[in-house]
Amino acid sequence: MKLTNPINDAKAMATVLKEKYGFNNIQLLLDNDATKEKLEGIFKDYIRGDVITNKDRLLVYYSGHGIIREGTNNRGQPSEESFLIPHDATRGVYASYVDMETITNNCGLCNAKHILLILDSCYSGSVFVTPRGGVEKPKKITDEYLKRIISKRTIQAVAATDNAQVALDRGLNSNHGAFTGLLLDILNDDMDPDNDGILTASDVGSYLARNIPRYKIPQNPISGHLPGSDFGEFIFNVFDFSKSQLSGDFDDERRKRYFNEANRRGVLNDEEQTVSRLVSEGNDYFLKGNFDQAIACYERAKDANPEVSIPYFSDAWYKKGFSLYNLKMWNDALKCYEKATELKPNYAKAWNHMGACWFKLKKFHKAIECYNKSLAINENYPDAWMNKSFALEEIGQSQDAKKCLERAEKLQ
Repeated sequence: MKLTNPINDAKAMATVLKEKYGFNNIQLLLDNDATKEKLEGIFKDYIRGDVITNKDRLLVYYSGHGIIREGTNNRGQPSEESFLIPHDATRGVYASYVDMETITNNCGLCNAKHILLILDSCYSGSVFVTPRGGVEKPKKITDEYLKRIISKRTIQAVAATDNAQVALDRGLNSNHGAFTGLLLDILNDDMDPDNDGILTASDVGSYLARNIPRYKIPQNPISGHLPGSDFGEFIFNVFDFSKSQLSGDFDDERRKRYFNEANRRGVLNDEEQTVSRLVSEGNDYFLKGNFDQAIACYERAKDANPEVSIPYFSDAWYKKGFSLYNLKMWNDALKCYEKATELKPNYAKAWNHMGACWFKLKKFHKAIECYNKSLAINENYPDAWMNKSFALEEIGQSQDAKKCLERAEKLQ
């Protein structure tokens, strides 16, 4: 059976990993390129080569067919082998498939310090012989815990199903598989499921395991550590950059996303040099979670050249608001979103989050006004439609709420 969404899934994952998480060496194999030779080449040659060092992170994502081969061993006991099915495979010929053992063995021999496999395929839970948990995450993140998960090697996997389930090719978002659609929501929307300032592979796996069944999707995602792991953690995002132990792991890659246009041109006049220096200083503060200092730098840059610096300035207010929102400081977050939209009136996400603050403060009409402004900027913004439906329900407009909810579901 030909699957509909693996190409959409792979492209969307490549985009979010590059644009939001700083991955700058992406190998994308689609359709005819996803042959057995090339897939095995990734594991046997590329990730085993010198191009990857112990300072690197490696993420492998697969969306496509998977299969289990059942049989009995020489003792008459049941046995299973699991495979991924490349594009050029011959149906029923197991030699044309990629066996899971090849994948896990070569990941164990890779130089990368932090490795994560994400598998969206039928029977993908078979990647685990026995899923193994890591270091228990404390309720409050401590320096000791952060040092532990950063310093230790990790080989982790997040699988879309257990070892006896099929994976649905469509979910709430018809353009993506059921598992990957929800995974993309986590990564695109800066989710912090535990509200503890950090998003790890274990957090992602736990969130998917809890929430996919809630949507009546007959899959039970599994996550855990693979052989060779020393129980570190693959870290996706840090929302609280005040933890100095983390800043070095992220600054270099994230800094690339914030270079201003004048720097990219490579020829700077005096004014541009001043703006460049201030924006760069602001970015350093921003990445460390010191939003007040970042905003002060961007304010000075704005006085010199608003066109270059305002995007950074508005993003700093938005990010500060997001952090305060996660701390349930609704009024303080609201002021930040107001600043963000004042600087950048077409900032749809900031209007949406401003509406969420008003909703938390039970000012539902004000919330609806903000959601409407967000949708006027981007009418295909599912989160704003969804949030608007909740606010309309609160003021007794159930029919309109239902229409907004239906619109949100179509867009997801």
